[in-house]
Amino acid sequence: MAGIGGEFRIELGEVIMNRNLEVSELYRDGCNNKKHQSVVIANPDGIAPEHLEQHLRSRFSALQVWPDILHFQPEALGWPTAYFPDHDPSGD
Repeated sequence: MAGIGGEFRIELGEVIMNRNLEVSELYRDGCNNKKHQSVVIANPDGIAPEHLEQHLRSRFSALQVWPDILHFQPEALGWPTAYFPDHDPSGD
């Protein structure tokens, strides 16, 4: 979740043959505008998608509001964001 009213929702894909994971994100701003994107991350240790989700929930535990939505800050992980061009981190 980035700013007030913003959220990222993550869906973890299956491990791709070359030991990468594809993470699909849904960003929703305070006006309920939505933007999808995905990022492929290296997974040299073959971590299961469920373990990555548990790790992200733990790392961003202060942002978790709903049990079925994983809130996180992709920029804190060095991942690209799906923010809209007029995104204001102080009050989305």
